[in-house]
Amino acid sequence: MPIKAALPGGMGDLSLPKNGGVAPNGTVYPQVTGKDALTTYMNSTALIVAPQQRNCGNNDNDDNVQFPPKRFYVLNVRQATHVFHPEPPYNKGSIIWGYDGEFPGPTFVSRYGEPILVRIFNRLYFDPNANPRKPGQQIPGGFGDPHISTHLHNGHTASESDGNPADIYPPIKPPDHLPKYPESIQNLFFRDHHYAMFRAGLDPLKSDNMPAPNKHDGDIAETLCTLWYHDHSMDHTAENVYKGLVGFHLFFDEIDSGNEKDPAPGALRLPSGEFDIPLLFQDKRFDSNGQLFLPKFENDPPPPMGVLGDRFTVNGQIQPKLTVFRRKYRFRLLNAGPSRFYQFFLTKDGKDQAFIQIGNDESLLVQPYKIPLHDDGTCPFRDCRGVLVAVAERADVVIDFSKYHKGDQLFFVNRLVMADEGFGPELDAAGKFKILPEGEGDQILRFDVGDSAPDSPPIPAKLRTNPTLPEFTKKAADDLKALPNHREFLFGFDDAKSEMWSINGRPFESSPAGTIDKRFKVGCLVTPRSGLPGEGKVVHDGEVWTIKNVTSSHWAHPIHIHLEEFRILYRNKKAPKDYEQTKKDVLILAPDEEVQIFLRFRDFYGKYPIHCHNVIHEDHKMMLRFDVVGDY
Repeated sequence: MPIKAALPGGMGDLSLPKNGGVAPNGTVYPQVTGKDALTTYMNSTALIVAPQQRNCGNNDNDDNVQFPPKRFYVLNVRQATHVFHPEPPYNKGSIIWGYDGEFPGPTFVSRYGEPILVRIFNRLYFDPNANPRKPGQQIPGGFGDPHISTHLHNGHTASESDGNPADIYPPIKPPDHLPKYPESIQNLFFRDHHYAMFRAGLDPLKSDNMPAPNKHDGDIAETLCTLWYHDHSMDHTAENVYKGLVGFHLFFDEIDSGNEKDPAPGALRLPSGEFDIPLLFQDKRFDSNGQLFLPKFENDPPPPMGVLGDRFTVNGQIQPKLTVFRRKYRFRLLNAGPSRFYQFFLTKDGKDQAFIQIGNDESLLVQPYKIPLHDDGTCPFRDCRGVLVAVAERADVVIDFSKYHKGDQLFFVNRLVMADEGFGPELDAAGKFKILPEGEGDQILRFDVGDSAPDSPPIPAKLRTNPTLPEFTKKAADDLKALPNHREFLFGFDDAKSEMWSINGRPFESSPAGTIDKRFKVGCLVTPRSGLPGEGKVVHDGEVWTIKNVTSSHWAHPIHIHLEEFRILYRNKKAPKDYEQTKKDVLILAPDEEVQIFLRFRDFYGKYPIHCHNVIHEDHKMMLRFDVVGDY
């Protein structure tokens, strides 16, 4: 996957006609001016042309701009043809939708202290090939929606740049009985996303501790590393991500610097450059002509329970091979869905091999975790062997190929058994996720060992420090429920329509009017943080959420919460295992499981979702809006 290049002319290049023809102005839609910029969403007081919370003014260095972008990008979402395999029927290519017309999209590489602005063009909606308008025509493949909203998962990002499912563009036209949007709003085709590149927990009362352009920074323990971006359009995320709208975004800092030869004290010197490889896994189906195919439920794709593919792709290729040198590699594993969970084993000649996990989701672990070769039965809901990766989860692993000989072949093998409907893994006799015996399973990726090469240093015994937990999180699981800052979320079916997914018995309601309807979402969610400028010193301890699976004895859900990471406190009243002893942004919610997590909401206001990241469930209403609106 190519590395995304910043515009060589910086901000000035955005004024070129091909890049939108207008400079950024601190709003998400700088192309809309005058009275049109005051347009609100239908039945709403919320502006469509939203200001960027920490990027106001004219993107210059005056005192009104806290995190002015220093690097600028243009990303084009368009239809293209992609070859998944060189042999028939795939060799003629399949129609995809891709960022810059690629699947996966280009990889962004960013650094803390260097804010960026990404202008994302929707080249689908106005393309008659991708979005035909004539009677009898349909979107290629019969699935996908050309309205888009791009989410940086799980960036510490202001609401207006988060890629909220309701922030699609062009926006859905109001019904006939409401006023029409101005033409400039109806024809929106690019949006400016501002990523401030500071860590969560910004304290405006601290003295300056970062070089320009950042005047301040948050808690260094909140550092993120492996992120990804994807389409998040309401009701159509599964279709659009399945069709190709997905890519990696990697964050680096002075510790995880991306340089294995970094001489700086404290640098981890992990495998870098060509030896730091993101791996995006998606299972797919194809028709007899080699075109992407998504099953339908009645007349609409996809089925509400889940979708499983019969072909496994890695970075857009069906079960590929990778030639590696005899040295250490860092692999960043991402399960991009739509429904399948994986449990990866490294094998040689059918025998399991040792390797190391260094990261879980967006964060490095406190210390490296050696993947067990034997199950001791202590892991909740799963076999302790292998690396389990649910939809949207990531796992950073290190494999040392110097232990093998030139010509050896190793495989990433998936041995997790999924239920046919795609709603989660099958369960074994002990009620845990079922895995196949050693020597069986699907060989997803082959490693061909080649020549020797200079190696990176040994993996340090200590990687990152976790953020400090408040004292009250040490209470027993049941006692946490009695706290005033405790909330409960039940993941199950809609009380009124049992075939529809829900949270707390209700389907998703985006509430564009911004009113707080407690039937549908968390009303008036407070911001547990230090105060913003002008508010004085206001310190909050955060919240404890109980998340419970109330569907049935077989459903499993990967739960994602936007804006902030969380820490797992208890799984069914037991402390999490070592590989989950870090910040996370996706929670595997196993059948009949109850989990307590701790989290804070800091630095930004606005609307955000919590949802199941089996994107089929998400699109069928297993999502909830919360609003970060004020203080305790």
